Amino acid sequence: MIDENEFFRGTTLRICGNLAVEDAMRACTRYIGELMPVDRMFLQVFEPDLGAMRTLAIATAATGETVDLLTSLRCRSGHTRPHFLRCQTATI
Repeated sequence: MIDENEFFRGTTLRICGNLAVEDAMRACTRYIGELMPVDRMFLQVFEPDLGAMRTLAIATAATGETVDLLTSLRCRSGHTRPHFLRCQTATI
């Protein structure tokens, strides 16, 4: 088992070690993958005015890429909900 401080420093060095975010995330995914199962890493920003999440980068241990994907968080009713709550509509 890895020391908590060593893990924090190892991930921080990889994330902050490259100005190209996709390369930094790829290096971090590789590092974390040596310690625990990991498939991919996402960098996302919440866009409250749009009620959506914007994905800026995606990385696996083999590749990293910048993207610009917008994922709506709005339900059919038009309300924005946290991802762990389902939208429910009542029919009368």
